[in-house]
Amino acid sequence: MTDVKRILIVEDDFEVALFLRAALEVTGSGCEVLTVPSGEEGMLVVRGSGADLVITDLNLPGIDGLEFIDQVHRSAPDTPVVAITGELSPKLHEQVRSLELEAFFLKPIPVDDLTATVLHILEEELPEEFPAAGESHSISPEIFRRLRSLRIDTGAHYATLVDTEGACVAADGQPGELDAAEIASLLAIELRNSLELARALKASEPSTINYQAGAAHDIYSASVGTDHIMALVFDAERGSSRIGAVWMYARRAVKELLELLRTPAVPPETEPEPVEPPPRPPAPPPPETGFALPTEEVEAFWERALSEEALRGSVGLGGISLEDARAQGLIPSDFDLSR
Repeated sequence: MTDVKRILIVEDDFEVALFLRAALEVTGSGCEVLTVPSGEEGMLVVRGSGADLVITDLNLPGIDGLEFIDQVHRSAPDTPVVAITGELSPKLHEQVRSLELEAFFLKPIPVDDLTATVLHILEEELPEEFPAAGESHSISPEIFRRLRSLRIDTGAHYATLVDTEGACVAADGQPGELDAAEIASLLAIELRNSLELARALKASEPSTINYQAGAAHDIYSASVGTDHIMALVFDAERGSSRIGAVWMYARRAVKELLELLRTPAVPPETEPEPVEPPPRPPAPPPPETGFALPTEEVEAFWERALSEEALRGSVGLGGISLEDARAQGLIPSDFDLSR
């Protein structure tokens, strides 16, 4: 092992791997950060050049994170391991508890906690003048992605985005033997001076580009709005030969970074509080069928129907007597009503 500490990140999600790598590189600790997308490739590094710390996702293609961690423990038992995952089932939780891990994080990963944990494991300290990623900024993975794309397109070995206070908002690559904190502080001074110059010229915001040649490194810098400045670091033999191409890529990147920085972070969605439904009105009574007579009329009706006069079949009600019925031959003459 060299004096430079090596961190191996095993993560198949490109955006997450890029985010973790950039977050660890901007601490200014000088650690070398490697990323691989699978456990098989991770084991090649562990068994080859080795690593001072392994950070691995548990959900990996090929051999999963649990098997990878087991192989790391058997091949390099003194190598500390930090695990991360997006989902934690009860079964996986029990399996994680049985592993010999230095730390365990659920996604989305708290950047401050991760960097503090990593530096503690590696017995490194954060430079006082160079805050950890995320200490005072809300870092979008898209900013890291854009910086990395710019670094690769231009051939730079380091790209950084700094604010007016000299704090590194995001970075990609390695500054080499340069002091990243000192570079950030000098870039902030350059940004503040460009702001004063813009005010003197009655410009709404600075539009500054700068090229500084050095013995071993060249630095290109460009203001990004009023609050940030971007810089690219090249080896001296490469930087001076690509001025036109570098500025073409840099101007395009400035516009995109400015848009990303101006876009407010989307707050996490919250479920609306349940609303009690209004009470239901009482059900209407069932519709009436027919009609009802008053009680007094019903009683009077039955009283008339059962009166003695009706039972006797009086003539007044349209009936005839027994003698008249015999005389008219309606009933036999010998019919006896008493029987």
